[in-house]
Amino acid sequence: MTPAPDLLAALEHFLRYELANELSGRSQYQARIAANLLVMLQREAQLAPALDRLDCCIAEATGLAPHDLWHELAVALRDGVVAPSEPLLKLLRQ
Repeated sequence: MTPAPDLLAALEHFLRYELANELSGRSQYQARIAANLLVMLQREAQLAPALDRLDCCIAEATGLAPHDLWHELAVALRDGVVAPSEPLLKLLRQ
């Protein structure tokens, strides 16, 4: 079975270098947009496990629930409920 990242890469290559070159105007533009979306999906799939772990660390450090973490964190920082401590800033920079 071919791994999903390889399938996405093959589809991205086809859209960007084969199909888009056969098209023009809006259709060519849309094919390139689709290729860019596939690259974004590849990157998200690759980074998702590490980002999920980082979200858990931030939730644990702030006492916020992991669900809707980023909205809750923004509100908590704005309202002074959570202080921008150096450990939290380090996690956010990661």
